[in-house]
Amino acid sequence: MKNEKINEYIEKFLNEGGESLSDREYFELLISYSAKADSEKLYNDYGSFKAAADADTEFLISSGTDQSTAVLLKIISAMSNVYQRNFNTISNLRTSDMAKAFFTQLFTGAERENFVIVSVGKNFRIASVSNIVKGSMMSVMASNRMIADFIIKNKADRVFVAHNHPIGNANASENDIVFTEKMISVLNALGTILIDHIIIGMNDSFSMRCSGVCPKLNEQPDFGYK
Repeated sequence: MKNEKINEYIEKFLNEGGESLSDREYFELLISYSAKADSEKLYNDYGSFKAAADADTEFLISSGTDQSTAVLLKIISAMSNVYQRNFNTISNLRTSDMAKAFFTQLFTGAERENFVIVSVGKNFRIASVSNIVKGSMMSVMASNRMIADFIIKNKADRVFVAHNHPIGNANASENDIVFTEKMISVLNALGTILIDHIIIGMNDSFSMRCSGVCPKLNEQPDFGYK
């Protein structure tokens, strides 16, 4: 019965295209390639394809998912991240909406916190991107040394930084604000201006400059950034 249903999904996919499958059908089709997995239970536990693919690998395994299935889910998530990065059409960060869209794509599939720094030219065109730190699920620390190395190597005078909250909303915490204030001091000492600090949550995004939560950031020149 299970094989008949999967064969129906395959035929539907081949004849009618990917959009013809529901979220659950996509999930069951994918998990069918892992012999040990109970796709119905796994889907019911997480509620959606995305939630299961975004779950931490160690947590998936500790909660009863076999290793091959957990790895299969994370491969899909990781491939999505690579695909989005390679085909990210946003090359200019002139507005906060563009910046939030760029970093949302960049963090697609990330299950742990990451800290990224991006240098831009005078026209806000992206010049270089570096994932400075991959942290734990709950916190990420970027050292002043790593930030300074990026600035010096890329001769960057205007930068954006961003990090993600993979299991929460995008609102800035007190630690985020304090960290941003300290980072501004480091950057200013190198002759570099921080344009914005973007935070990407599970389902939302946040611009620290546009929100005004960090007065020291808003004291920095914006060069027309909106």
